[in-house]
Amino acid sequence: MCERRYNWQGRILNKALVYRMEITNLIPHISILKDYLIFNDGNSVDDSMTAEKSMKTLDTMRSRAMLLEQLPYFLNSSYFFILQIFKFQLTLIETKLNNISDSSLHNLTSSERDPIAFMTDSFFNSARRAQDAIIPYISRSFSLSLPNSMNELMKKLHKGEISLPTVIKELLKIYWDSHGKKIKAYRDLGQHHALISSEGWVAKPIDGSPLIHLSLPNNPEEKNTSRLRYDDPVILALPYLTIEFQYLLQFIFKVTDLLLPSEINRDRTSHLVIFRNPKIGKHTDMHQIQDEKPFVDEVKQYLQQLSIWSEKHRLVERPPLDPKFKINQ
Repeated sequence: MCERRYNWQGRILNKALVYRMEITNLIPHISILKDYLIFNDGNSVDDSMTAEKSMKTLDTMRSRAMLLEQLPYFLNSSYFFILQIFKFQLTLIETKLNNISDSSLHNLTSSERDPIAFMTDSFFNSARRAQDAIIPYISRSFSLSLPNSMNELMKKLHKGEISLPTVIKELLKIYWDSHGKKIKAYRDLGQHHALISSEGWVAKPIDGSPLIHLSLPNNPEEKNTSRLRYDDPVILALPYLTIEFQYLLQFIFKVTDLLLPSEINRDRTSHLVIFRNPKIGKHTDMHQIQDEKPFVDEVKQYLQQLSIWSEKHRLVERPPLDPKFKINQ
């Protein structure tokens, strides 16, 4: 048994190492495109400008940079949250399954399940924001005023109210209809209506790698939570996220690749940094780096204070309890 346990742990840990690739440069040409779109109208600060003109130009550059920096950021954060799920699952195996001797299903407690569910929610938030973050790239490339939301952009494209090059329009339509709309539905469901992944099970077969079940509803467009379905088909959270991330990555790669002029070298390195508020040689407005223990202790102390407050302020008028009401003990 010990030898078998070592083997499956080794296989999983080796797989995890493969996924620990650099997340800060998933699509290198996005940085090159970002630099180009900041300066493609020829505006940049130079010594011949008046102070007023220099500040106005710098503000324009800063505004553009802040819009364009969102795309690589949210693409990377989507990837980051998937990596965290892999790590949380490995931790779960070490803490939960090592103490299980049989091969039956075991329900995950909220403290065991929630870290994975947190990251699942965070993926949908980041992926949805990455979808919207590609719009400023398209807008700047074709000097168009476009909606801030991919959902609204697709509605206008469908009505013929916006004209884009055919190849860009087709990439948008294929991704949105096949994948993007569903990502939005999961994000909206989790943000406004229900926890999208709130139950989980694990099992350790006698032979083979450990198993986990954490599912998503297969009809996230449904706003009536009693009608959410979790079977036929079953949508397992992590496999779904990994596939959808790859489609998102492909979509963003292709669109940004087409937007970058062919004359620009895609292999060059971008070092452009436009600070919001530069700090040069100053140690003010900074805090010390520390571990989490003082914060955790403060939270515990604060909760104790809130309990004392609660005992003194339970005076709010409310409807009487139904006499049939009972709490399961």
